[in-house]
Amino acid sequence: MPFIMSKPLVAAAAPTAERWAVFLIGKPVSTSDWIEIAEIEMALSSGGADECSGGSVTNSAGWTNPANAFDNNTSNYANYVLSRGTKPYMGYVFGSAKAITHVRLRASTTPANMVTAFVVGYSTDGGSTWAYSDVITSFSAWSSGEEREFTLSFGASYSQSTALIWGVSTDGKEIEELEFRATSGGADLATGGGFLVDEAVNGSVAGLHVFSGTGDLWWPAGSSAYVQYVWATAQNPTYVAIRGSSTFGTPPAAIDVWWSPDGQTRNIVFSQTGITGYTNGVFKEFGPF
Repeated sequence: MPFIMSKPLVAAAAPTAERWAVFLIGKPVSTSDWIEIAEIEMALSSGGADECSGGSVTNSAGWTNPANAFDNNTSNYANYVLSRGTKPYMGYVFGSAKAITHVRLRASTTPANMVTAFVVGYSTDGGSTWAYSDVITSFSAWSSGEEREFTLSFGASYSQSTALIWGVSTDGKEIEELEFRATSGGADLATGGGFLVDEAVNGSVAGLHVFSGTGDLWWPAGSSAYVQYVWATAQNPTYVAIRGSSTFGTPPAAIDVWWSPDGQTRNIVFSQTGITGYTNGVFKEFGPF
């Protein structure tokens, strides 16, 4: 028998870049549209030293005190209000390219406002374009000041049937409740995960209400509103149901339903315009897709 020498499997090298960031894609459906992060650390190995020093903070618009997430002071935090802009992120620009393999996040003293789903992005062209890690979820309840470490992986191939993130874009009208369903008239799948919303608030009427089951209203402030939901495992919804307000407001006349591999790009699977025929307080269903 001839001797056959096999080549050992070698793990893919970690991406190397000077600019890295945590892109938020979900938070708990709690009593706030805020996200609070006490600390973000990035390391070259599990338990390794925090590399976030000697460089500069980079972040999307809408953050208050973003540098607090990198100051090694656990008594303060950076916070983001979900109604301010799309694709929120917080990151660091190092003085040289680094192969980040692990990220550590620490909750503030209000852990209900902690991010619970995210991707980590890196850019080699100054932030013009980004590549993203696989989706990371951490839905178990955080405690005050708790730190968790996450191992980065890249290369997952998401599709409509395996996507963890689903969303609905509207023409800026009012929604009392939104459900994702596997079958027509089926149970609501939007439980146990996290949500993110843009154009969320008019006064105290906030985006978290769209998944809260409380009968409160999501009253978006603009004409390009979206809401998304993220799960730890794929749910593959085929219908969306929207309940209009039983007290006031005008439900959407146009919607796009989409899935996303990373919370940044969207793959539209259903669109409808000229929508009428809502009954106040009653779900109107769209699909299948």
